[in-house]
Amino acid sequence: MGQRSQIYVAFNKNNGDRVLIARYYGWNYGSRMVSRARGLIEWIIENIDYLDYQIDKISRIADINFDFRDVVISSDIIAESKEFCHDNNEIREYIFNQDNNDGKLFISIEDNTIKYAFTSYDSNKPMTAEEYMSWGRYKTEEKDGSNYSENCKYLKEHSVLMTEEEIKHMMTINYSNI
Repeated sequence: MGQRSQIYVAFNKNNGDRVLIARYYGWNYGSRMVSRARGLIEWIIENIDYLDYQIDKISRIADINFDFRDVVISSDIIAESKEFCHDNNEIREYIFNQDNNDGKLFISIEDNTIKYAFTSYDSNKPMTAEEYMSWGRYKTEEKDGSNYSENCKYLKEHSVLMTEEEIKHMMTINYSNI
């Protein structure tokens, strides 16, 4: 089956609508996920005033692994959910319960504050980048070839770790695009 993970990004548009971006990855784990988190958060900081106009670009930025200079094309979980599901509860269940063995990344932007959390595949307990890398098989895997330590430091300095309650809230609130 390969590596399976998801990245979720949520923010309020200027008109107050809450938007969710939900991407499914077939090859995104360990320091690759940490690299994407850092690159995405760095891009969000640089473009925070223009997110309304760059919604489609957010998912493309999330596809880039800045450390290894590669791109993995993700699939749009929300678009897929609308093909397979018939009501809002089914859609939400589909979006947040994807096949996963390499964890999830949640990013929430509220009032120009960027919050993030890594989670395992079977829990919504928030983890820092270091905790995520210590989870499961990443204890000894592939910190070489990446800017792993710099990425972890950047995440600590430029974003706030989400709480478990904030993750649950992110998974249950209404979004204008679903």
